[in-house]
Amino acid sequence: MTTILYDLLMHTLVSLLRVASLFSPRLAYAFQSRQTTWPSIPAGRTVYWFHAASVGEYDTLRPLASRLLTEKPDAFLLFTVFSDSAMKQRSLDSLPHLLIPLPFDTRKNAIRFMQHFKPRAVFYSRYDVWPAFAREANARKIPQFLISAILPENSKRLKGISGLLLKQAYAGLKKIYALNEATAERFRAAGLRNTESAGDARADEIRSKMETLLQRPETSEKANRIFSLLEKSRITIVAGSTYETCEPMILDAIANQPDFSAILVPHHIDQKHLSWLKSYLEEKKIPHAFYSDPSAKSERIVIADTLGVLPALYQTGDIAFVGGGFEGKIHNVLEPALHGLPVLSGPAFRNSDEAIQMHEQGFLFSLEYAWPETFAKAVIEHSGKTKEIAKFFETVTGATEKIYNDLRLYL
Repeated sequence: MTTILYDLLMHTLVSLLRVASLFSPRLAYAFQSRQTTWPSIPAGRTVYWFHAASVGEYDTLRPLASRLLTEKPDAFLLFTVFSDSAMKQRSLDSLPHLLIPLPFDTRKNAIRFMQHFKPRAVFYSRYDVWPAFAREANARKIPQFLISAILPENSKRLKGISGLLLKQAYAGLKKIYALNEATAERFRAAGLRNTESAGDARADEIRSKMETLLQRPETSEKANRIFSLLEKSRITIVAGSTYETCEPMILDAIANQPDFSAILVPHHIDQKHLSWLKSYLEEKKIPHAFYSDPSAKSERIVIADTLGVLPALYQTGDIAFVGGGFEGKIHNVLEPALHGLPVLSGPAFRNSDEAIQMHEQGFLFSLEYAWPETFAKAVIEHSGKTKEIAKFFETVTGATEKIYNDLRLYL
C-alpha cells in the first residue's frame, strides 16, 4: 500500500514541478537535462551503476569505480547524480563512461532505466537510495550496495512514513557499508542488520586527488604565486570555502594581530562577492593582495580568487578555518587533516561525520559566534600542525579496498 501511495505522490510531485519549471530556470534545467536520449551500451560491456546525490557523494564513489575498472577493463561505468551542480562540476571527469542526471523516482522511469542499462550491480553513495529505483533493481535481482553510509545521531530519515519507505529500500540492499562503527550501530538499531563498518571511501579520493593536484603544473603555478604574495607571520591561517558571514571575523582578527597572516579562499568567486570583499577591505583599510591582481604586492592577507587550488594551500598553514559552519553545513575537513592542520569552524559541523570525529578527538574546534576576538583567541590556542591529526586521516583511509574485497563476489 505504501509503495502505491509513493508512486502516486511522485507522479503528482513531478507534474507540479513541471508546471513550476515554467517560472524557474533551475527547475527548467532539471527537466531539460533529463530529456536527453540515452546512448546504447557497446557490445560486450558490463554496466556497473554508481549513483550520488551531489559532488561530495560522487567523490565517495569514485575510488571504488576506479578500483573496479582496473580489475574489470570491460566494465562500463555509469554514473548518475541528482543535483545540477554535480552534473556541471563533474562533467569533464574522464572516469565515467557515461554521466547523466538520475531520472525522477517514478516506477515508469525506473523500469525504463533498468531495461535500457541492465546494470550488473548498483552502488549508492552515503544515503541517496530512491525507493522506486531500489524496488525495481530488487525485482530484477540486481545486487545493491550503500557505500560509506551515514546516519547522523537523532536523524529522522528512517522515521515516519518516508522512513518506512526508506527502510524497505535499505533492507533490500546486499550490504550497507557504514562510515564508522557508531553509524553502523544506528543502522542496526533501526533493524537493518545488513550493515558493517567500513570507513570513508571519500578519504581515499581526497588523497588521490591531492596527489594528482600537486603534480599539475597549473596548480603549482597558482599555489606558488599565492605563497609568493603572502607576507608570512608567526601563525599562518588558511581559510577555505569562506562566506560573507565569517569573512569579516577572519579579516578583522588578522588586521588586529600582527602575528597572523592568512590565505582566504572564498566559496563564491563571482564578481558580486569579490566586489563586496574588496569594498570591505578598503573601507576597513586592511592591507591585502588579490591573486587575480597582476600588480599585487606581498601582504599578510592574500585573497585566492581562483579555482582548484585550495587543497594545495593547506600545506603552508599552521591552522585551518573551514567555512559552512556559520551557514548551516560545514565543508570538507579532511583536506586540512591530511596536512595535519587543526580546524576551526562555526557551530554547524554535525552534518559531517568526519568533523564530528575530529571534534571528539580534539582536532576541530567550534566557534559559537563569528566574533574576531573569539577567532583570534582560538587561533592562538590551537594553531600548530600535529602528527596526531595526520594519523587521524590515515585511520579513515583504506575503505575502498576493504569494501571492494568484500563485495567482489557480486561483480
